[in-house]
Amino acid sequence: MKRERKPLSAEEQIYAKGLIEQYDKLIRKVIRTHLHREFTTAEFEDVVQNVFEDICCRLKDFPRYDSPEALVVTIAKRAAWKAYREQKKETLPLREDYPAREEDRGLEDILPAKLSQQDRQLLIRTYQNLETSMEVAEDMGEKPTTIRQRLSRARKRLEELL
Repeated sequence: MKRERKPLSAEEQIYAKGLIEQYDKLIRKVIRTHLHREFTTAEFEDVVQNVFEDICCRLKDFPRYDSPEALVVTIAKRAAWKAYREQKKETLPLREDYPAREEDRGLEDILPAKLSQQDRQLLIRTYQNLETSMEVAEDMGEKPTTIRQRLSRARKRLEELL
């Protein structure tokens, strides 16, 4: 899910350009490390551009951090992980011609019925659909920390039921 981009003010443009120029090599190094060299140059550059866009969208977050470098690294890692997961989703073969095995069933069929619908949906979105807490939070209008906390509690409740 993409964030809605608002035009940057002249001051924000200068600040964003400075961040991107200062951390360009670091961003590329982090992405290269986390993509495991499985991407073409064009795909790699797409991820770099996504990081630049995320930096521009999160300019207001930078003053709250003691080290802007830490936030840049986090943004780059998450963009690389997301691209890696998306590539893996696309390359998985469909096996519709084989009968379903126990391990091929979706989480909907495996999760205990006693688990609340909210917990079930959160576990499915995270572990079956491979959505990040940030994506789930944006979709639900919640903070990512709230989603992570709910996910932790859902895992504990699931463990108790199993």
